[in-house]
Amino acid sequence: MDIPNGNAHKPSAFAAFTDRGIQWIADPACRYLIPRALEALLHPGASADCRLLRENPVRRSMIIRLPHAGETIFAKLYKTPSAAERFKYLLFPSKAASEWNAMLNFYTRGLPVAVPLARGERRKRGFLEEAYLFTRAIEGAVPLNEFLAGPAAFEQQEMLIEATSRLVAKMHTAGFFFRDLHAGNILVVPGADASERIYLVDLHKVWHTGWVPLWMRARDLAQLRN
Repeated sequence: MDIPNGNAHKPSAFAAFTDRGIQWIADPACRYLIPRALEALLHPGASADCRLLRENPVRRSMIIRLPHAGETIFAKLYKTPSAAERFKYLLFPSKAASEWNAMLNFYTRGLPVAVPLARGERRKRGFLEEAYLFTRAIEGAVPLNEFLAGPAAFEQQEMLIEATSRLVAKMHTAGFFFRDLHAGNILVVPGADASERIYLVDLHKVWHTGWVPLWMRARDLAQLRN
């Protein structure tokens, strides 16, 4: 499933609609998947086709398989924000919106990210209550730090370091300051021929500055190195 019309920045590329009090922006082709995916996200453990990846006081993330549609979705729930954040998100984009916007910017510039499918916000009197983000799952992916700790890491470490360095350089050249660039936010999909595919995830802190000065590049690289 590609970005509709081939351009994520066109307003017509996504459908905006409201369903059960949630304001959505979604790929029209996957709109029919949203109710089932949302139900699974809000009720983890209710289906054998779902796998909980992370659960903490601020967010939940899951892999949701929808066999009837032949799709596997990565879903993220941003839980009720603090009182200060509720006021903040009256004026500034929520984390879900920030990540969605960054993902579209990355996607249209050829930077490897998951395919964006939908994002939604539930608000009351303008105040954010919950937010949701759906992307196509990156099948077989593991975080870079976990991959490097595995048995295949020794032979492929040099190749992975070079590929990651090239990706970070491409990202900076495209004008993005990641601000949270650690090995857990880089996913690796091992290939059958021992080549790797690398993806960037968890983009809600990304800034698109147009030009990334040296101190920003150094900060990203230092954080990744650590």
